[in-house]
Amino acid sequence: DTAFLREPRNAAGFFSPGYFEMSREMSYRPVATLSYMADFALSGLHPFGYRLHNLLLHLAVCLLLWRVLFDITKSRAAAWWAVFLFCFHPMQVEAVTVPSMREEMQCGAFLLLAWLAVWHGRWIAAGALYAAALLSKETAMFFPFAVVAGLLLERRRKDPTLIPIKREPHRRVLSLAVLAVVTAAYVWLRFVYLR
Repeated sequence: DTAFLREPRNAAGFFSPGYFEMSREMSYRPVATLSYMADFALSGLHPFGYRLHNLLLHLAVCLLLWRVLFDITKSRAAAWWAVFLFCFHPMQVEAVTVPSMREEMQCGAFLLLAWLAVWHGRWIAAGALYAAALLSKETAMFFPFAVVAGLLLERRRKDPTLIPIKREPHRRVLSLAVLAVVTAAYVWLRFVYLR
């Protein structure tokens, strides 16, 4: 609905109980909606601005994926090959060329940044980035489970330097606690407050 996107002041209603009625959206993805508002303000209804935004976002996701894979494998070649396959795989066409599919890439970018934050012991940043991912697309809710799986796999490796986790156990617990609080806050916001 372009009428909703035309008014930047509508962003104030992103966290109000009347959000769904005001936006006429079926899902709660305010980060994506805010990005569409910015695109509309910059390029109106011209598709070039929306597609350029998606292309730059896809490039950012590819570079972040390279960083995560390089941190895990310590192999530049393996990371570049995996990113090459991801970046140019035909399944990415829809997410890059169709502006309304932007949520996938936003969610992916925020989750990759959150992964790096967790692995480097920055638990407040991890929580904020995870929240941004949830507000981009609700499928981000799997992230705490991926972190637990990563921590369990890291413990089983013979060479723990393959994954650069800070060695202080309290930082791991804090990261998981922050992710749990963010998940609970999102569930409350989406299914109780905005209901």
